Amino acid sequence: MRTEIINDQLRTHLNRVFLTKCESNPSYSLRAYARDLKVDATLLSRLMKGERAISEVMRRRLATELNLPLSKSMHLLGHREPKLKGKFLLDDAFNPISKWYFFAILELFMLKNFKSDAKWIAKKLNLSLSETNAALEVLTVCGHINRDQIPWRVEVEDMAWTNFNATTRERMNYQRQLIDKAREAIEQVGFDRRENASLTLAASADLVPEIKLRIQNFKNELRELVEGHKNYGEVYQLVISYFPFTNEDK
Repeated sequence: MRTEIINDQLRTHLNRVFLTKCESNPSYSLRAYARDLKVDATLLSRLMKGERAISEVMRRRLATELNLPLSKSMHLLGHREPKLKGKFLLDDAFNPISKWYFFAILELFMLKNFKSDAKWIAKKLNLSLSETNAALEVLTVCGHINRDQIPWRVEVEDMAWTNFNATTRERMNYQRQLIDKAREAIEQVGFDRRENASLTLAASADLVPEIKLRIQNFKNELRELVEGHKNYGEVYQLVISYFPFTNEDK
């Protein structure tokens, strides 16, 4: 029954998208729609009319070619969108703290030996004192930390900045910073204190939504593991990338 409901919703979405394209371009045809979706025109017609069931493989393909947001793709694939722990940061809240060291400073507050001292923070993160003071001021003004008394404290814990449906220039720049820090760690951090792994494989683009889901679930599992051992002594960063080496066929 659940599969039938999901297929009905996807079929409805297919028809709505087709009607929208036709309204924008009166000469737009079903054959053109099939070409855009990389699906046989006769098969697409039958899918849209409900004359043929939509397989899981086809649902994946259509979700990818329709460029659906991850939350919508997860629903159409019969999965629940992964739950994020804590407060989700909207763009207006994320943008002022979209540098790697803001989140690193917030995690420093969790360490057993944390010191409410800008010089100590600067030394731990290899920042200049001026950078550290400026960052602390931003975090204070934005309401993320309170420095009115010793020890300083975090006002909002477990902030989640991940956006499953879209990205922004600031979020992309933040990811670039983390990748740069990972590159530095290869040279500067001993092998026993880090892990770098990779996997190159031929794969279907239809699996991207499901792989995103599995990556998020892995992140949640890792967080649960770490939070089960409260003796925090360091701040670590996990960076995961999944992307195609190959160019799309035009």
